[in-house]
Amino acid sequence: MKKFIKLITLPTLALLLVACQSSTEEQPAESAPAESTEQVSTESTESTESTSGDAESEATEESGEEQGSEESDAAASDNGEGTTEEGESATEDTEVANETAATFAFYVSGEEAPIAEFSVEDAEGLSVLEALESNEELTFNFNETEGVVDSIEGYENDYTVGNTWTYVYNGEYAQLGVVSQTLEAGDEIDWYYGTIDEIPINVVPE
Repeated sequence: MKKFIKLITLPTLALLLVACQSSTEEQPAESAPAESTEQVSTESTESTESTSGDAESEATEESGEEQGSEESDAAASDNGEGTTEEGESATEDTEVANETAATFAFYVSGEEAPIAEFSVEDAEGLSVLEALESNEELTFNFNETEGVVDSIEGYENDYTVGNTWTYVYNGEYAQLGVVSQTLEAGDEIDWYYGTIDEIPINVVPE
């Protein structure tokens, strides 16, 4: 009887063992789809985050470019305004300088253009001679004995033919000599070298 029971029990145990092993092998197979689903979900999340990050990066770059463009335009506008203000200031300074300056021009008979010209700033109160002396580039000679300028830029008075230096004060005959004539702001002094007949105006009072 005992042998019969053993014979029945052994096959039953064997079947149970086989069934347990089969169940254990099927469990990983069943969990595999879940793991795959989780992996796909993770990859999808990462892809979404990457796309979002790229979009934010592009938006930031575009915003930075727009801001940089606006700042550049603003700087250009400020620079343009500054240049305009500087130009206006320079023009105003030039106008003020012209108002306080006396101008000199030197002509030789037969020459249309002056052989020399310059301006003397803050000339008011200076004599014609002092204004001439203030220009270091002009070469001239003042004859103290005769009280006249007898040479300018190499052209000397030649009394044999009548070529002499004479100056015109504001377009009119100069009634005073270079020492006595006092300048005012805006005066124009034109010197002419030639005979009396070659000077543009009548320098001999009638």
